[in-house]
Amino acid sequence: MGLEGLPSVIAMVVGLLFAAVGRSLARGPASAHLKWYARASLAAAVFGASNSHLGFDMPDRVRVAFSMVALAVAPFFGVAWMLYLVGEEGRRFSRAERIFAVVVIAAGGLCLVPGLAVRPAVQARQAWGGLVYRDGVPTRVGELFGLLFLLLMAWSTWRAVEFLRAGRAGGWALFAGSALALSAGINDSLAFAQQVRTPYLLDLSFLALVIVAGTRLSDRFVDNARDLQAATHQLQEAQAELVKRERLAALGELSATVAHEVRTPVAVMFNVLPALRRELSTRAEGSLPLLKLVEEEADRLRRLVDDLLDFVRPLSPRPVKALLADIVEDAVTAARAAHEDARGAEVKVEGDGGDLVCDPQLLHRALSNLMGNAFEAGSQQVAVRWRGEAGRVHLEIVDHGRGVKPGDEEKLFRPFFTTRPSGTGLGLSVVQRIIEAHGGRIAYAPTPGGGATFSFSLPRDRAEAA
Repeated sequence: MGLEGLPSVIAMVVGLLFAAVGRSLARGPASAHLKWYARASLAAAVFGASNSHLGFDMPDRVRVAFSMVALAVAPFFGVAWMLYLVGEEGRRFSRAERIFAVVVIAAGGLCLVPGLAVRPAVQARQAWGGLVYRDGVPTRVGELFGLLFLLLMAWSTWRAVEFLRAGRAGGWALFAGSALALSAGINDSLAFAQQVRTPYLLDLSFLALVIVAGTRLSDRFVDNARDLQAATHQLQEAQAELVKRERLAALGELSATVAHEVRTPVAVMFNVLPALRRELSTRAEGSLPLLKLVEEEADRLRRLVDDLLDFVRPLSPRPVKALLADIVEDAVTAARAAHEDARGAEVKVEGDGGDLVCDPQLLHRALSNLMGNAFEAGSQQVAVRWRGEAGRVHLEIVDHGRGVKPGDEEKLFRPFFTTRPSGTGLGLSVVQRIIEAHGGRIAYAPTPGGGATFSFSLPRDRAEAA
C-alpha cells in the first residue's frame, strides 16, 4: 500500500472504533443524539475506506466507483455532524435545517449515478512530497455537490462559535475541529478538481473531528461518573439521616409514653418520702440510710423522666437579642449549684462580649449541661470561650477531666449512651438538639493533656434551624 492511502486506512479504523463507542453511549439517558455522532464516525470510516483506493493498484472503473462513493458519503457526514451539534445544543431540528439536510442527502445519493458527478475517467495528479494521486475527475454537477458539503461544514463552524459564546464546555475543541474540516473540504474540493497540487486532507480532518468530539464525550462521561459518585454519597447520607430520624421518632414516642407512665408514681413517692422520714426518725435510726437510698433512686428516676421529656419535647426556639456574657454567667452559676463536684473548681470565662439573637433559656440549658458534664468528669478547671467572626459566634467549653475513651467519640450524642453509672445518656442528645435548632452544629475534640472540648458556632444575628 502506498503512502497516498495510509491516512484513509487510519481514518477508517479509528472511525469504526468511535462509531462503536458512540453507539454504546447513545443508549444512556438523555444521550439519544449521540447516535448521530456514531453515524458521523461511521461516515468518516466509510469515507476513509472509499479513499483508500489511492494507495492500491486497481482498474480505473473501480477507482471511479470509489470516488463516487467518497463524494456521496461526505454530505452524509456533514448532515450527521449537524444533527449531533443540534442535539448538543438541546434543541430540535428547525424546518430550514431539516429541508437543507434532506437536499444534501439527496444530492449525495445522486453522486452514485454513473457519469453524473464523476466522469468515467482517471487522471494522475502529483501533490507535495512526491505523492501521486490517481483519481476520478468531478463534473460540474459533482463540484456543485461538493459545495453543498462545504455549506454544511460552514454551518457547523458557525454553531461551534455559538457554543463558544454560550460558554459551553468543549466549545473551543468543536470550533477547531469544524473549522479544520471546513478548510480541509475546501482544499480537497480544489485538489479533486485539479485546481491545486496539495495533498488530500479531508480524511485527516474527519479523523480529528471524530477524535475531538470523542474526547469531549469521554470527559463528560468522567464528569458524570464523578457527579454520580457524589450524588450517591449524598443519597447515602440522606438515607442514613432518614433512618436516624425515624429511629429517633420511634424512640421519642416510646420515651414520651414511658415518661408519662412513670411521672405520676415518682411524684407520689416524693410526696410520701417526707412523711415517711419523720415517722422513721422517731422509731428506727437504722432505717434512715435505706430511706436515703430510696430517695436517691427516686431522684435519679425523676431526672430520667425530666431528661426524657426534654428529649422528646419539640424544640421551638424563641429568639430574642441577649447578651452572651449574661447567658454564660447564669449557666456557670446554675452548673455550680447543681453539682457537688463543682466545689473548688475554677471556671475561666473569656469572650469578646456582644449580643446574640437566640433563645436564652435553651442556650442556658445547653451550656449548663456541658459544664455539668465537665464537673462530673472530675475537672477542676473549666474554660468557656467565645469569639465573634463573620456574623457568627464560636463557643467552646474546655475541661481537663477524664475525657472520652477511644472508640466512644462517635457515640457521644447517641440517645441513652453514657459512661457514668448514674447518667441517663440523654444530656448531650438534648444539647445537640438545642444547638442544631439554633442553626449550629456541635463537635467534640480531646483536650490536649487530657479532657474534653465541645465547640459549636451560632449565627449572631438570627437563629434558624440547621
